[in-house]
Amino acid sequence: MQKFGSDKSNIALIGGVLLVVLASFLLINKSEPTLTPTPSPIQESTNIPQPQVGIRTYTVVKGDTLKEVAEVYGISLDTIKWANNLTSEKLTPGLTLQILPVDGVTHTAVEGNTIESIAKKYNVDPQKIVDFPGNSFADSQYSLTPGSVIIVPDGTK
Repeated sequence: MQKFGSDKSNIALIGGVLLVVLASFLLINKSEPTLTPTPSPIQESTNIPQPQVGIRTYTVVKGDTLKEVAEVYGISLDTIKWANNLTSEKLTPGLTLQILPVDGVTHTAVEGNTIESIAKKYNVDPQKIVDFPGNSFADSQYSLTPGSVIIVPDGTK
C-alpha cells in the first residue's frame, strides 16, 4: 500500500486501485491501463509471385485433355495448339507440349522481320510485342536477330 499525504483527504494506491477518502465518502477509481495498439509495420512481401514470361514445357500423361492443360496454365486451347502445331485436341501420353506464358503465338525471326511486320501477320498492336517482358531484342531500336523466338501476346494464326 502506498499513501499520499494530504491535509484534506487520505489517498491510497492499493494494487492499481486509487482510493480517495473525502470527508465521509470513499471514492474508488480503478484505473485500468489503456492499451494503445502499436501498428505493425507493413512489410513488402518477397513472396509475391512474378508473372511467367518464358516458354515452359509439359509432358502429357494418360488421361490429360487439352482443355485441362489449358485451364491449369491459364491459356487458351488455341494457344497450345498453335505453339505445338496440333491439328486436333487429342493428346498422346509422353508428348511434350510448349506452354506459352500468355495467350498468343510464337514467331521465329528471319532476316527482314520487323516488329511491325510480325504484328501485322498475327493481328496485334506492335507495342504488345515490344512491351512483353519475355522478348529480347538486338538493340534499343527493337531489331530482331534471325532465329530468335518472339512471343506475340494475343496473336492469332
